[in-house]
Amino acid sequence: MSKWVGEQYCTNWESLYGLETICFRLPNVYGPRQMPHGEGSAIAIFFSLAIQNEVIEIHGSGEQTRDFIYVMDVAFAIYRASQSFLTGTYNLSTNSETSVQQILHDLAALHGPLNTTHIAARPGHIQHSSLNNEAIKKMLDWTPFYSVEQGLAKTYEWAKQQADEQQKASIKKEKKKKQQRPGWLLTSKPYIENIAFFLLLS
Repeated sequence: MSKWVGEQYCTNWESLYGLETICFRLPNVYGPRQMPHGEGSAIAIFFSLAIQNEVIEIHGSGEQTRDFIYVMDVAFAIYRASQSFLTGTYNLSTNSETSVQQILHDLAALHGPLNTTHIAARPGHIQHSSLNNEAIKKMLDWTPFYSVEQGLAKTYEWAKQQADEQQKASIKKEKKKKQQRPGWLLTSKPYIENIAFFLLLS
């Protein structure tokens, strides 16, 4: 509802003040730099859990489908739109459906065997979803460039690199911490001095 209201504001501003606007309705956007928490997509969550060798929870059967679009395709469409005089509201999508099970299958091909489990489906979630992109393809001369397999490969490569860098940083930090930690002789020195002084005086 909030997104629809935003579209209505843009339409009214154009009608009242001549302000040219364009709105995109996006499906499930994924790609590098997407965090696996907050509004993170299922792909970001799956990749993070897989790399950490944690259990991936699949809501329902996993046969539910979504329209997954790679972030570079979205960015290119927005760039083209900013260079055009196109106005209105359009679906910016792949016009295709990919199941959750297919995403996990492709992830396993990149990562290796996954630890998965099925839990109850989320109440109220639709089973199948995709957006028709014929209008924006025609009006903007744009089409998605990346297949799901290509987008997932690039996303996994980035996620794995981030995880490796974080692990190296953690190991380096732990080594530095150990190096800074005083040895037993240094921490025991005051006690040794006190005992020696006591024995000397007694």
